[in-house]
Amino acid sequence: MVVAHVNGVTHIIGGAAALAAADRLGVIDASATNYALAVFGSMFPDLDAGRAMITRPSRWLPFGLGKKISSHVVDGVAGMAGRATRRVLGHRGALHWPLSYAGAMGIWWILMQRGYGNADVARYGLPVLIGIGSHLFLDFLTRRSIPLFAPFSKKIIALPARVKTGGWAENVIAGLLSAGVAALWWK
Repeated sequence: MVVAHVNGVTHIIGGAAALAAADRLGVIDASATNYALAVFGSMFPDLDAGRAMITRPSRWLPFGLGKKISSHVVDGVAGMAGRATRRVLGHRGALHWPLSYAGAMGIWWILMQRGYGNADVARYGLPVLIGIGSHLFLDFLTRRSIPLFAPFSKKIIALPARVKTGGWAENVIAGLLSAGVAALWWK
């Protein structure tokens, strides 16, 4: 069973689907690097969650790499970062606010206009933002939804019909997203 709250599989599939769609629209190329960055972005907002894939990366590394001693160090550091983020921001706090990312992009754009920064940030930042956008969209579909206009208004705006995290509807969504990725890959 796909359980986004526990293992983030739906978010990963959503990030891949969003990048595949962006590639199809000509916004970005579907390189392996961009897919990896979009998948990272699709998990990033859950850094503020207690038990998310991003805070326990060794559990999803392939080929048994997660059982290596060094991976426990990575899990420890990621877990500490997650706990600190949760204490400061709370779950579904600033990392789940669309305006946080719009503000960060605005600041980045201003800095670039004034000659600060590096153009590579745009090349690597765009797939991360595509993944983050897919995460926020999928969380918007859930029963908890997200505060779309925070920090100005922390009111949760939700659809009338919402998906239960880990429920059958989420599995259907994950399946449809997977089919979408496959269809877009095979253009």
